[in-house]
Amino acid sequence: MIKNYLKIAIRNLTRNKISSFINIFGLTAGLTCFFIIVIYIANELSYDKFHKKADRTYRITREFKEKDGATYLNLPYIAASFGPRVKNDFPEIEQVLRISGGGMLFTHGEKVFNERVFMADENIFDVFSIELLKGDARTALIEPFSAVITQEIATKYFGEKDPLGQVIQMTNDKINVKITGIIKALPKNSSIRREIFVSFKTMYDERIGDKDMDTRFDNNSYRTFLVLPKNLSPDKIEAQFPAFLNKHMGEKANKWTGLHLQKLTDIHLYSSHLMDSDGDIKYVYTFSCIALLILIIACVNFINLTTAQSASRAKEIGIRKVAGAFRFQIMKQFLVETFVICVVSVLLAIILVLTLLPQFNQVIDKDLSVVDLNFLTVFLFLFALIIVMGLAAGGYPAFFLSRFDPVKVLKGKLSSGSRNTALRKVLVTFQFTITIILLVGTIVIYKQLQFMQTKELGYNKEQIIRLPFYNELSPNFEAFKSDLKRSAFVQDASLSDQVPSYSLSNTRGSIKTSRGNERVETPMVNYVKVDFDFIPIYELKLLAGRNFNKAFSTDSNAFIINESTLRTIGFADPNKAIGKDIEYGSKKGRIVGVVKDVYFEAMYNPIKPMIFFLDTDVDELSIKIQGKNAKEALAYTEKLWKKYLPHRPFEYEFLSDSFVDLYKTEATRAKLFTGFSIFSIFIACLGLFGLISYSISLRLKEIGIRKVLGAPIASIINLLSKDYLSLVLISNLFAWPLGYFIMNKWLQDFAYRIEWQWWYFALAGVLAILIAVLTVSFQAVKAALVNPVKSLRTE
Repeated sequence: MIKNYLKIAIRNLTRNKISSFINIFGLTAGLTCFFIIVIYIANELSYDKFHKKADRTYRITREFKEKDGATYLNLPYIAASFGPRVKNDFPEIEQVLRISGGGMLFTHGEKVFNERVFMADENIFDVFSIELLKGDARTALIEPFSAVITQEIATKYFGEKDPLGQVIQMTNDKINVKITGIIKALPKNSSIRREIFVSFKTMYDERIGDKDMDTRFDNNSYRTFLVLPKNLSPDKIEAQFPAFLNKHMGEKANKWTGLHLQKLTDIHLYSSHLMDSDGDIKYVYTFSCIALLILIIACVNFINLTTAQSASRAKEIGIRKVAGAFRFQIMKQFLVETFVICVVSVLLAIILVLTLLPQFNQVIDKDLSVVDLNFLTVFLFLFALIIVMGLAAGGYPAFFLSRFDPVKVLKGKLSSGSRNTALRKVLVTFQFTITIILLVGTIVIYKQLQFMQTKELGYNKEQIIRLPFYNELSPNFEAFKSDLKRSAFVQDASLSDQVPSYSLSNTRGSIKTSRGNERVETPMVNYVKVDFDFIPIYELKLLAGRNFNKAFSTDSNAFIINESTLRTIGFADPNKAIGKDIEYGSKKGRIVGVVKDVYFEAMYNPIKPMIFFLDTDVDELSIKIQGKNAKEALAYTEKLWKKYLPHRPFEYEFLSDSFVDLYKTEATRAKLFTGFSIFSIFIACLGLFGLISYSISLRLKEIGIRKVLGAPIASIINLLSKDYLSLVLISNLFAWPLGYFIMNKWLQDFAYRIEWQWWYFALAGVLAILIAVLTVSFQAVKAALVNPVKSLRTE
């Protein structure tokens, strides 16, 4: 019996080629898009879950507070001294692990590389599921100057030789580091991904770190992880942190700082406020909704065309019933036909996903793979999806048309398609409502991205090369700088500890000053250590006062502040702040200049109060290129670099590229949103094309009679298309307020954002209408131009 149902289903599909193609192609397109988004979301949700103890592993984060208790700064790192104290004061905690990351120079023979490294406590293998291919996990990192490396790094340095027991040199001091283990590279969905792990005890060497770090609380650059017992709630530990801080940092320390626990598996998606992750759970929700909506649009097309065509088969049902077919048999026939289409569409979608995934990975700069998915879950999901789609699309003809009285049907008393017109109109309206919302979203995202990328920043980011600055260059920096400026291609060079387009996280607390007889204190202020040339190289605009000047010996204790800081110390006129004595941390001096506020960070955050002062403890070198001679300037700079730092690889970055990277994630999401919007429009129009084609096929005799009676082509086109185009117009009424609500919530993530414009909605609506007009008009014009003799000859 099933074989017979399948034969009839295949015959019906081949007989109605256009409608079958639209059904299968539309559903395949929607499913392809849906599956790709699901793979993307699955990857986002998978971060760090491969660790065996992931559900019990937590990271300690640190919070800094204003006097009123408001949070000023959240950091994903804490001081190294907290680790041993937590281990001692909380014996119930299974493991406490400290990690510190950074770039380091490694050499082996003639090979020299800058590597991203983690210094890690020896118990890292007890906390994280890192597969050790060679060596002993219990002892691999127990000794200082020992390291474990990935197989890729081993090949890079040692070729085919066994790396165990081999030595590489670290930093310019040529410190020997012994290879004690080979590890399997951590997957990309890991928050602690590095290719070299060096024993944390190495950090106690002054050439590498700080021998006194276990007694200090000010250097917050260490990741600290805890593994809790299965029956211990993290809330219980966190509740004891205030007393813990007061004990070790002095009474009432918890009033200005705090410690919190963050689950390991939450780091990737819930750390946007901690500045250490490009993931965001909001976008997981957003793309989940988009995936579901696109699938719904595709299914709506399928249901629309299936229900539209089902009534035309009423006579077939009548004949079947007269021939003795039971209602249940007719129901099964319709359901089998829809299930065949669903199965074919799912199989085609899987093939397309496998084909398109590499290109999708290039767009989003990820390495997504279907291999990462749980195949049992995927199989059950696809099976459920086929059942749901089959019942949704085949349910109407199966359960409704199978009830028809065969006598009435064969007498022609059933109007073809009349019973489901209202349902089709609702579904078409729903489809285009979703499409217009996605169009509004695409327009808003691109306008916000354009706003951030083109807004006046308050500094000049063009023609500036950023290089890492190394201590060994310090004694010869003036000579290096002098040689640089001899070139016609280089304008100047400057040193600082931070450059624009990077996060501001360094602070020495508040500024203390006097206002008349009153002693006042500001909220916390971020600092940037600079040299004499930083302000002019970045072209920061001075509103009052002057830049630092070597002619003034007192400038070693001078400050330059920005407008935001000016307001916090109570001045409206920048000139009145010049010469004002202030105290910042342990440093006392006076204000010599006020600069205009600049967007030092990304526009997600409001402009922060900033203070600049002279200091030689810096690690950023900025070189300003003369004119547009970037190629020549780079070649000349590299030549000098090899002269002064022959052992250091020449690695540079244009500041303008760093600025682009600020919004790289947002730009990628904009591409995704646009692509999915185009998909939704295409699928919706494909369904509209199918419906208008079917509608015209039912009205061919009517069109022929109207033409014989003298109806102009324009009136026929209007007759055929007005119902569908009116539905698109109605869709705008639903889509505009929904689009505004959704995208307004999205814009709240940005401290500086675009103003809403009426034309965002108008453009989305007009685009949807134009595309619908083109879709409908193509078939309507074709039908209106048909010779009426051909239309009526069949009657």
